[in-house]
Amino acid sequence: MIKIKFSKDTKDNLSLVVKGHADYGEHGQDPCCAAVTILCYTLANLVLSMEAGGGLAGRPMIKLESGDAVIKCTPNSTSKTDLVKMYLFSECGFKILEENYPDNVKIIKTLL
Repeated sequence: MIKIKFSKDTKDNLSLVVKGHADYGEHGQDPCCAAVTILCYTLANLVLSMEAGGGLAGRPMIKLESGDAVIKCTPNSTSKTDLVKMYLFSECGFKILEENYPDNVKIIKTLL
């Protein structure tokens, strides 16, 4: 099962942690894992574009490996709303997967 955790602390640090495998289909051919992967890569690329545009307070931490993804960053004062929206957008995609693959995807914690 894939477990997903979103978080935001009092200093506005945003985090997405994804662990595990869906075990829905054959390894390397699993559509559920592919969907989770594309959501992770999309958020990671959005965060990197925010960094390139000067929208982060420091460097993000991005780790994208099989069965293990972490995307952590801190917005600067002008980008906070946009960055939170990006995380919420990705959370929406994960919720759709959780609804359609309840035995394979579990959201442990959301931003809201």
